[in-house]
Amino acid sequence: MQNSAQLGGSPAELRETFKQVQQLRRDIFGSTHADSLFKDEESYMEFSLNSMELNKTQTGQTELENIASLRALAINLPESHRKVVEEQLVQRELDERTALLKQEDANAEELRIMREQLIGTEAAERLGQLDVQREQWQQRVDGFKQDYQQGLAAMGAEASEEDTQALMQSLLDQHAQSEPERKRMKSALRR
Repeated sequence: MQNSAQLGGSPAELRETFKQVQQLRRDIFGSTHADSLFKDEESYMEFSLNSMELNKTQTGQTELENIASLRALAINLPESHRKVVEEQLVQRELDERTALLKQEDANAEELRIMREQLIGTEAAERLGQLDVQREQWQQRVDGFKQDYQQGLAAMGAEASEEDTQALMQSLLDQHAQSEPERKRMKSALRR
């Protein structure tokens, strides 16, 4: 089956096309054989169509409410599809809950507890380590940007392009630990 972007239709149009394909399969293979051949695919397509309709009609729901609604729809999926959908929903829920907690200025322990509940202790610890690494990186980038701005201010308006490049290289030598980091820090100046 093609996805909705390829078909270019509304959920109702896609559902009608899906019903026609289902009927054609049953006409060709018979109900029993069509069910055994296409049951999983059709179940996933039904889930996809229901998801599209849900997204269209439930515009006032929060992301967490949308996730709960999608979980309810996924109950009828075959196990293999349900696992994939659940992994995606867990990731969405993790992202949303993390964003909400950060908006509330949650500390690392509150984030860890939420993550442990969603994804387990080991994964929560890895995410906590990643948070620390990201924070340390951001501090290094901020220090680089601040030092660069202070260096430009100290050189004044008469600084040449060579002077600003020398300043940049000197600060990159101090703040960056690898060539990829140098590139990332230079690009951070443009933002």
